[in-house]
Amino acid sequence: MNFELKANQPYPVTISGTWVWLKFATAEIVMETNSGERVSIPKGSVVKNDALLGRVLLHSPQDQIIDIQFGKGDFQPPTDGQRVVIESAPPLEIAPNQSVDLGSVPALTLESGQSVKIESLPPVEIASNQYMAVSLGTRPVTLKKASRARASGGNLPMSIPYRSTRIKITIKADANNTGDVIVNGAYPLSPSETIELEYSGVVELTGAATDSAYVMDCY
Repeated sequence: MNFELKANQPYPVTISGTWVWLKFATAEIVMETNSGERVSIPKGSVVKNDALLGRVLLHSPQDQIIDIQFGKGDFQPPTDGQRVVIESAPPLEIAPNQSVDLGSVPALTLESGQSVKIESLPPVEIASNQYMAVSLGTRPVTLKKASRARASGGNLPMSIPYRSTRIKITIKADANNTGDVIVNGAYPLSPSETIELEYSGVVELTGAATDSAYVMDCY
């Protein structure tokens, strides 16, 4: 696991294991146990203990990111060119206001027909003067434009017929109406109110016979 250490600032970690391996570091670190014992750990070294190490403080003389592994039982670090496979790891507790840097993850290979489902992602915070570049791909976006517009108006009721090529229809209630214009038996338009619909089906306008509406049919 990767941890980001700051120069001369203790980093508390709870280690549920009897050994610690400093797999990677740019400088030697010091591990301080609950009893006050301090152990210097160079890169590649292993510290073993008879009992669980528990809560320790990690000290570094400089800012650096380290990679440590820990566990129980016997452990022999690999020599150069060998590979270590960790099949399971003990639980790790992070102190408040501390963080773990997951700098990298191994490559994932999927077999034919397999897939990965990501249900959620953590929030992304952009610092001042930073920006995020979002690529929307290279597919062109085509906007539909109407080639004709037919305006009409009159007293209620009115029926606007189905039109398969319709892009948009605008309906406006007359400002002098005494009541609402009802669109398709449910949606009310108050006097002077306007509604735009991207709908190709039949539109029925009902209300008082003395009230009127205006229609702009774009197709």
